[in-house]
Amino acid sequence: MRLQSKITLTIIPMIIVPLLLVGILAYLELWSHNVNYSQEQISGYAKGLDTEYNNRIKIAEMALSSLANDDLIQDYLLTEDPDVRYGLMESPVLRRLVSLQKANPSLYEIRLILPDGFEELRVVNRDLPNHTEYEQLSDPFIVAADNPDPLSHHIAVNSDNGELALYVSRQLWLADIGQEGFNAMPELRAVISITLNIDEFATHALPKPWDQGRALLTDSSGNVLEGVGQQLHRPDWMPINLKPVNQSDWEEYTLFGALMAHHSRQIGPNLYLQILLPQMLINSTGRKVGGIVLLMMLATLVVVIPVLLVLLHRQFLSPIQTLNLALDNLGNMGQNSDQVKLRSHGDDEIGELYSAFNRMSQELYQSQQRIQNLAYIDTLTGLPNRALFQRNLDQAVAQSERDNHTLALLFIDLDNFKPINDNMGHQAGDKLLRMIAQRLLLNLRSSDLAGLIDHEHPDSNFSRLGGDEFTVLLPRLDAAHQAGIVAERIIGAVTQPFELDDQTIYIGASIGIALWPEDARSTEQLISHADQAMYEAKNRGKNCFKYFSPNIGQRSREMATIEQRLHLATENQAFELHYQPILETSSGQIRSFEALIRWNDEQLGRIPPDKFIPLAEQNGLIVEIGQQVLNQACEQLCQLHQQGYGSIKMGINLSTRQLTRPQFASEVINTLDRYRLKPSDIYLELTETSVMKGQKQTVRNLSKLSRLGIQIAMDDFGTGYSSLSYLKRLPIDLLKIDRSFINQLENDSNPAILSAIITMAHAMGLEVVAEGVELESQMRFLSDHNCDLVQGYLFSPPRPADGILELLQAQPVPLQQVSA
Repeated sequence: MRLQSKITLTIIPMIIVPLLLVGILAYLELWSHNVNYSQEQISGYAKGLDTEYNNRIKIAEMALSSLANDDLIQDYLLTEDPDVRYGLMESPVLRRLVSLQKANPSLYEIRLILPDGFEELRVVNRDLPNHTEYEQLSDPFIVAADNPDPLSHHIAVNSDNGELALYVSRQLWLADIGQEGFNAMPELRAVISITLNIDEFATHALPKPWDQGRALLTDSSGNVLEGVGQQLHRPDWMPINLKPVNQSDWEEYTLFGALMAHHSRQIGPNLYLQILLPQMLINSTGRKVGGIVLLMMLATLVVVIPVLLVLLHRQFLSPIQTLNLALDNLGNMGQNSDQVKLRSHGDDEIGELYSAFNRMSQELYQSQQRIQNLAYIDTLTGLPNRALFQRNLDQAVAQSERDNHTLALLFIDLDNFKPINDNMGHQAGDKLLRMIAQRLLLNLRSSDLAGLIDHEHPDSNFSRLGGDEFTVLLPRLDAAHQAGIVAERIIGAVTQPFELDDQTIYIGASIGIALWPEDARSTEQLISHADQAMYEAKNRGKNCFKYFSPNIGQRSREMATIEQRLHLATENQAFELHYQPILETSSGQIRSFEALIRWNDEQLGRIPPDKFIPLAEQNGLIVEIGQQVLNQACEQLCQLHQQGYGSIKMGINLSTRQLTRPQFASEVINTLDRYRLKPSDIYLELTETSVMKGQKQTVRNLSKLSRLGIQIAMDDFGTGYSSLSYLKRLPIDLLKIDRSFINQLENDSNPAILSAIITMAHAMGLEVVAEGVELESQMRFLSDHNCDLVQGYLFSPPRPADGILELLQAQPVPLQQVSA
């Protein structure tokens, strides 16, 4: 008898008997196990609904917290002027609510309800009628308004659509400091209410195979909570009152003679999810599963014996052949190949050989991966780096040429990242970059990118080139405008606030878009053009996107030249100051001069300040330029004092970057000491925009300078936010009315506005300077309305330093007598 026959006759009885015994025992065990399994699955289903319900509450509470702390909403509620409140502020508030709702579609109704129950504002994202605007008698409003806790939850049937709804509300208590002073007590200004649909938690069928069972939502007394739809379709056997049981137990419950398995889970205060499942369904499922297992065991007997014989043959020859082939593959493993790995072969000698091979293969593969990551992956964000971006771009261009599709390159540069990185530290800046990379990956997936360069690596379309620069490749566009849609999506994601080290950080993004093959014939040119378009977006106000055009290319080259020359001019201190006098309206005497920077480049000629100052703000040169202006202006003022004009003052303009430097106040004082000037000899001019963009450091610097005796002037008032709160909060001494108001005095409304500004400033103890006075009629109006000081071409254009003395000497009365 051959060995194969002997093995067959030995193995068959050894397999059949144990397998039959195991099959019978498995049948009994699986029947019992399936009953427990069914109960565990239903309990898990209830737990999942519990989690989903509470997650929705958390989302709503976070949204309420965001709205309650929103300055725009607080200002809206504190504004009593109906023209301002409904004419100017209502639309921005509604857009804020709609924006929040778009970010969280489950918040299908957001309402702002006044304390008297009037529904002030309401946004919905579905076709939902509003049957009443007065909620003073509705249970959700009564619970929200009377609750001692500002945050409240209430479940009720929504009278507008009959659905079961969860109302999550928050009281908004605000003190009107602007009207009542700092001792004002907070008052209930509104109730912010968010409506969530919880119909799916109410009466519904369980998932298959337990769909004959039902899930109910009840209160602690057992009363079933459901919407109108559930009430109409409730099965006849369903109870309308069902007492909860212990959360971890299953109890038997008899309903119309049928035995039910009953389970409860508390998912909120006074809220229970209850499960009713026919016991017959659980038992029949268990028997069915057990029977299937028994049949499978019998079928295994028919299959396993011939298979086992084949496996015995393969245990000796096939493993050796597999190992030999794996060794060949390991020797040919390339940079992008997958790891060569053998399946486990057991604990015998061949199995140990397989394990040793797998360890060797894994170590080799991991070494190659580490080398590849160092070469192609940005270690900070985990995104492809510049080298891998170039490779992906080459691949995308080839794909675009082959498929005849448009390729778009989006070049992203973060706005205002450098001040955050400088003020909060590089560690915080690195953390912010990681958060931005994650937000891009979460918000932009394959549906937005129109196609993936590498389907096995969805991140291949993204790259971080370094610093705060990112790129996105869109390799399969049908139309150029699709790139703009993606750019808008990116800007929307980046502009959402970031929580960083217990601070809320706001940042923007400027995006340049270049298309292949329309805008470039090489990858280098495509990158350059996208970069130029990005800088054009920054020049147009930041936080926007721009497509490349030939005009942008010309402007970019021009701006690059100006920036290059600007570095050289700053290094060589090639700037000069011109001075424009500011006169007292009552006496016509010169009180001070405003120092205005001028730049006459050897190659480019005269370059206006509005062309090079924004560049200096972007690249940080404005700090050094500002110090040079401060030095020149103080030196010139010192000379005037030495020539006998000791009462003359000097106005010096400041930039946002200067104001946010912690050492700025000390630098100003040191400069005054160097030229033997008193703090009262100068005043510093800042714009409304620079204050709005500034941080707490700005307020600290201004307060310190003011305490030392340096006057602060608000420049270009009326062109920015014109916020009275800033005039009250900051140590402002002079208010400079923008020239646009003076130029348009002929308009019907402008004289009244200008008069109101002068009156308001005087009421606040501020002196008023009118800029851009060019006509005698303008001067008469300003004099008649008690404007303190005037400045403009009617008296003198800005003059170089050697022209100041001539102006002072031409005054009809000596300055000393006027001062006396």
